[in-house]
Amino acid sequence: MRQPGLEAERKEHYEEHRVWLDTQHREGRMLFSGPTSDLAYGIYVLLADSLEQARALAAEDSHHRRGLRTMEVY
Repeated sequence: MRQPGLEAERKEHYEEHRVWLDTQHREGRMLFSGPTSDLAYGIYVLLADSLEQARALAAEDSHHRRGLRTMEVY
């Protein structure tokens, strides 16, 4: 979920986020990714051997590392 008041930081680091997403797709670790229709959330489906592995991979996303979005892994 987007953290309020951080739009400038998200824009500043968007390219790093895009590169991470593209890398996950290219290397076969991500099935799909994209925003919700209201743009409140970004969703991606990761291919991982375990929930812990999926959490660790998602935590590498620059938006999560920088605290620009909160992360929930199911």
